[in-house]
Amino acid sequence: MEKFISLENFQDNNDYKLMPFRFSNFKSDYLISNDFGEWMVISRKNLEDLINKKLDTTSIFYRELKLNNFILGNSGSFGLENLASKLKTKKRIYS
Repeated sequence: MEKFISLENFQDNNDYKLMPFRFSNFKSDYLISNDFGEWMVISRKNLEDLINKKLDTTSIFYRELKLNNFILGNSGSFGLENLASKLKTKKRIYS
């Protein structure tokens, strides 16, 4: 019996899902934002990699996108349930 689960069990594959987001020019970069109130300023290359699903899933940039709810990894439905609750709470506050 293994004492610890291997690292590979926690790493996403390239089958991540894009969550709805908007983007616009911001100086020489792009501002991306979503309905959860998160935003980031990213380069054009990073935006293209995000849209074309060519991100390195082991990179810090990937983790930041996931943390800010721009992408959903293959961690199951818990992520979606958590986001739905967050959005519902936000909409209730502003109604």
